[in-house]
Amino acid sequence: MTKYSLFRLKQDLELFPNVHFVNRAQLADVSCLLLRYKLISNAYDLASQNQNAFPGTSRGYSDFKEKIRLHPDYRMRRGTAAEFHGAVELVEKGLIFMSLNYREFAGTSQGRR
Repeated sequence: MTKYSLFRLKQDLELFPNVHFVNRAQLADVSCLLLRYKLISNAYDLASQNQNAFPGTSRGYSDFKEKIRLHPDYRMRRGTAAEFHGAVELVEKGLIFMSLNYREFAGTSQGRR
């Protein structure tokens, strides 16, 4: 997943030629987690709005709306779901990455601030 605000703009950077891609970008030595709230109580309304706004993903939104219509009580949460307690825990579990250089920049060898 990509997010516009996480990119440092440079002249040769080609931001999002497709909704989830970037060409000629340099990767940081840290990853991040973006919390997404697409599956909230108004998910159907948001899918309807986005279906027309993003033609390249129209089919996905259409399928999503059909799933909601046919199974209004469906929940994506599985037995492996866990409560989010912070980024440091995700680093410790290996789900996101922080280089030693970044940890030192952030002010501690554990990546905690």
